[in-house]
Amino acid sequence: ATGIFEMAEGAGWIAVKSGATILPVALCGLENFYLSQLPSLLFKRRRVKIIFDEPFFAAKEETPSELTERIRNKIEALYLNNKSSKFFTSFTFTTEMPL
Repeated sequence: ATGIFEMAEGAGWIAVKSGATILPVALCGLENFYLSQLPSLLFKRRRVKIIFDEPFFAAKEETPSELTERIRNKIEALYLNNKSSKFFTSFTFTTEMPL
């Protein structure tokens, strides 16, 4: 399993209807995290990597379902391309697209 779950169309629907900017974000390091383990995890340190992709907008004629699939594909690519790389402590993110 890739660690990527199926997504509901809510984010895609909101972005299509409002024209909102979409910022894909992947979290690596939570692959074996289960809510039933939450009490024991409160006292353990965990290395989690947060990866941001470039922001983008929905295409003019894109449906919420199509956009949701595109968002999921971008997050899955971020995850698969970064899950085995070393963790980092800082990053620079710049964009000219208004958020």
